[in-house]
Amino acid sequence: MKKREIKAAFVKKNQELFQCPICRSSLEVAEFQRFVCSNGHSFDFAKQGYVNLLTKPPKTKYDKTLFQARKIIINDSPLYKDLHQVIAEKLNQMVHGKFTIADLGCGEGSHLQKIGKRFDENVTAVGLDISKEGILLAAKSYEKPIWLVGDLAQLPFQNRSIHVILNILSPSNYQEFTRVLSADGAILKVVPGSNYLQELRKIFFAEEKKDSTQNTRALFQKHFELIEVINIHRTYSISEEHVESLLHMTPLLWSVDSEQLEKAGKQLKEITVDLDILVGRHNTL
Repeated sequence: MKKREIKAAFVKKNQELFQCPICRSSLEVAEFQRFVCSNGHSFDFAKQGYVNLLTKPPKTKYDKTLFQARKIIINDSPLYKDLHQVIAEKLNQMVHGKFTIADLGCGEGSHLQKIGKRFDENVTAVGLDISKEGILLAAKSYEKPIWLVGDLAQLPFQNRSIHVILNILSPSNYQEFTRVLSADGAILKVVPGSNYLQELRKIFFAEEKKDSTQNTRALFQKHFELIEVINIHRTYSISEEHVESLLHMTPLLWSVDSEQLEKAGKQLKEITVDLDILVGRHNTL
């Protein structure tokens, strides 16, 4: 069987999770080649095994170079290993038995791969991102998760079908998140702390303005009960081989020219990771 057919067969076993992003009727896998709904909307599996469920062309500046750099940093550098460990430990406390986890805004899927593989056969993992470039790289790189190109504003999941939502350094759509999260499910949203990548800010921005997560927390709490905030704060040494990838993985530096980036690369010896994990459940009020 071709990769497309193998992945379609796996998705078929879990097709009760999905709904059409256009009409919200159930989706079924047909002929191990496409998703179809009762109203005739059809979405083909790509040869790499992912499905594009977008209903209109996206507007995104994220490109192949950024996702490749991000993959290198997440997989080969130590910067996010503590994040993955803490999330896995929290999930072990909160969910039991088999569960479905969706990384919404997953990029090229490396965070989901790192976290999901810790649960082996107990997890059905789904990664969704609006960038086709990101999902294409995910599908080429990681075999097990289900990879979808999709819109956070039109999630292709049935109501209450997802046990765990991950939203890591990504925009949110809380209305849709609330709809798809199971009644006893958990959402873990990762947001940058005020010292996140502070070394880059100090190099490129003379008047550093520290970010605050207070507005993010307040918005989160309008939709979910915030049961815990876990902070990860650590400064890591960074090797020369990873500096270039780091400089190309963050939108923070989109306005910086290549000469400045090269100069910065020679200065950068360490980097601070300061992240807050907002852990939530459905409001009980």
